[in-house]
Amino acid sequence: MLRLVIIPVVGLLLGSSPLFAEQAKPSFDCSKAAAADEKAICADPKLAAIDVVINDGYRRMVAKLGRATANSIHAPYLRRRHACGSKAACIMETGKLELPIFKLADPSISIPADMEANPPKQDYDALKHMLKTRECTLSTITLLGPRLCSADASGNCPENLPFDDTGNAITAKNEVYGVSYDRLKPLEQSKLGDVVLLCLKSIPSDCPKDDDRGYDWNWRDLRTKGHWDLPDSEHMCGGA
Repeated sequence: MLRLVIIPVVGLLLGSSPLFAEQAKPSFDCSKAAAADEKAICADPKLAAIDVVINDGYRRMVAKLGRATANSIHAPYLRRRHACGSKAACIMETGKLELPIFKLADPSISIPADMEANPPKQDYDALKHMLKTRECTLSTITLLGPRLCSADASGNCPENLPFDDTGNAITAKNEVYGVSYDRLKPLEQSKLGDVVLLCLKSIPSDCPKDDDRGYDWNWRDLRTKGHWDLPDSEHMCGGA
């Protein structure tokens, strides 16, 4: 007589499930975790999950942009995460700040909806003090046109184009701004929405309090492959 053996499915779906265990692990070996942020990630399944996504995003960024460029983008976030120590909320916020960068590098990356929900805002002041020279970030072009224009009631240029001999102005979604008295042909070949690699070239020094104009950026349009250098102000700090 055959006996019907009933396997306890509930047990398989819980802690004994290899898939569940794998999803709870970060991208690195927790037995070798030494830093406070690494230990915090190993102790928190949510932090472990976002670490796996970040690791996937980094690998994709290396494949798309090369290891040197990927490292120049990832390094500021890794440095910020280390500074969080064991603070889980800080580690999570840092990870969420970087996720949109991976999406720009490779739109096919899959990011869980809960990780994209309520993204923290990173304005230009925060970004420029987060990056060191030769470090980079990715963004998209939101304004592109002449240096001078007729502003509307809100102070914005109602038309991004056409270019004219007053020079060029450009703004990215992360609020990095560039301005030139000259017309830059590579810039004028770009379009709104283009993904740009922004690398910090130099930081102004000896500036008066509350005036740090003159951060200099290298812009590279990933669609056109064109590149150009622009400061974030028509005048250096302490100037007119």
